[in-house]
Amino acid sequence: MSGLSEQLALRFLGGHPSQAAHALEDLGPTEAGEVLSSVEPRIAALVLREMAAPEIRRCLDQMDTDRSSSILAEFPAGTAVSVLASLERESRDSLIAGLPASVRQDIRRRLEFPPATIGRLMESAPNIIGEDFSRDSARDILQKTGAVYLYIVDRQQRLTAVLSRRDLEDPRKRPPSDLIVRNPVFLSATLALETARGHAAWREFDVLPVVDRSRSLVGTLRHKQLRRTAGGPRLTALVPGAGLDTLVSLGEAYCSGLWEVIGSMAQAKKDRAPSGAPELGGKK
Repeated sequence: MSGLSEQLALRFLGGHPSQAAHALEDLGPTEAGEVLSSVEPRIAALVLREMAAPEIRRCLDQMDTDRSSSILAEFPAGTAVSVLASLERESRDSLIAGLPASVRQDIRRRLEFPPATIGRLMESAPNIIGEDFSRDSARDILQKTGAVYLYIVDRQQRLTAVLSRRDLEDPRKRPPSDLIVRNPVFLSATLALETARGHAAWREFDVLPVVDRSRSLVGTLRHKQLRRTAGGPRLTALVPGAGLDTLVSLGEAYCSGLWEVIGSMAQAKKDRAPSGAPELGGKK
């Protein structure tokens, strides 16, 4: 494998994970697993996260336990749980044992929720702040997490309000208490996935907080993650291939696509040139 082909393939996988995932799905789990075994766990996870849980599991089945665990460690916890929940207990325990301690503890906690519930799919919520927050502390957390919303909890960690980044950046000097939205919309961790898919709040929000029975904030759920659990339309495979040769082919396809874009841009510029103007690279 040439260095250039490998670099192009890696750029395709890391820069266009959704397209790469559809291409690898059509190749089948054996070849997809071999391709993803040859790249960094971080890049493999980016691509696999674009697939539905059953397809992720089939790809991981082609890898050894250490490799599968290293990829799962790069997943959002909800995605990892969706994959692990479908495995036999012995296989699941082997993969969990290979995860970092902090990740292992979080995943085991999530697996305690009933199957096909929000608790299995939710992600952690680092964008949390206490009720006595200041503007500066709120800005700091939003900046560090890149979140759109800040979830406000009381001393029992119960969700009491939500503050949006947009309202916080309001130039008017209003006190923080006037910026928050009390009694926010939330999802219960025990809510069935099928019920959650039809929740009316998705018409306005891309992410919702998740609470337990005591209304303590335990995580968040993105609509995109929920949609993935139902699977999605598959695109036509970009290229045929086998094993590691597929990685080279993906790089060549990416390179070919770049040249098509560059060529069309050059042609468009040429077509827009006024009469008598020099052609690209030419002299008047």
